[in-house]
Formats: sequence, structure tokens, C-alpha cells
Amino acid sequence: MSPLVQRSWAAVGETPTISPRTRGHQNVSAAGAITISPGRCRLNLLMQLYPQQSIEQDHVLAFLKALRRHLRGPVVLLWDRLTAHRGGRVQEYLAGWPKLHQEYLPAYAPELNPIEYLWSWLKRSDCLANSCPQTVEEITATVCQGIESVPTNQSLLHGCIRATKLPLTAR
Repeated sequence: MSPLVQRSWAAVGETPTISPRTRGHQNVSAAGAITISPGRCRLNLLMQLYPQQSIEQDHVLAFLKALRRHLRGPVVLLWDRLTAHRGGRVQEYLAGWPKLHQEYLPAYAPELNPIEYLWSWLKRSDCLANSCPQTVEEITATVCQGIESVPTNQSLLHGCIRATKLPLTAR
């Protein structure tokens, strides 16, 4: 939980320092999806946080089930090659979702993944930049607070899609 420093200040001639208190490696993993409506006019963000956990097949399955509740029609799932995405139980679940077609992004190509641009924005936004959370609970609350406005921020979500330069269109 090292702080991402965007800007700082100090007296003239003194180097600014930020000294985070850390107690071992703590993390908050996130699963997220940017969805495009069938009419291609509205974008939405679905996200789940997993404090002190790495993303595994069980997390992916829970996220896919939540995603399926929100999406009614045909779905094209475009995702990276995380091992948990390619696991047997996940593939078995997706096989039972007849209106779903999945495509994998090329390996080591985060610049093609729209959600990566959202994570980058979140880290550099006012909610996380220059913050120095002391606990996993603090960072989880901070991320939740920062992400609250994203589903209604259509220009941000459109920007994440456009940044990939992929032929994904939303009007």
C-alpha cells in the first residue's frame, strides 16, 4: 500500500518526503467490467473489491454471476489472459451461458484493455493520489468513494474505450 504521489510541497530548499507506515504487504484486488448497452448509447461500470485476496476462479465466477444478472441480451466478453479467467470451472460456467461469446486480449497488452485505463485514472484521481492509507479497510473505503461517480461519468467511460484504439464503439 505505497502511496502514489502526484504532487507535494516542502519549504524552499527541503526535499518533500512521505513516509508511509507499512505492516507487510497488504492489497485490495478488484474485478471490473465496462459494459456497453445494446443500443450502444450507454456505458456502465460493474466492480467488486476483494481486500487481502488475489483474484482466483471463485472470485471470477462470483463476478460473472453478478454480471449475468445485469446483462440480459447477447454478450461479448473481452478480457485479459489472467489464469483465473481461463480456469476449468470458469470455462464450464461460460459454456452454460449460450448468449456469451468470449475473446481474449493478446498477452501482455494492458493498453488494449479499457478497464486498465479506469484503474489508472482511479489511482491518479483525487481520491487515491497523495493518500496514504494505513489499513486495507481505509484503502477499500477510499476506492469505493472514488468509484461511486464513475457509472454516471459517461465521458470517462467513453475515454477508457477510446484510449484502447480498438474498434469498440459506443455512441
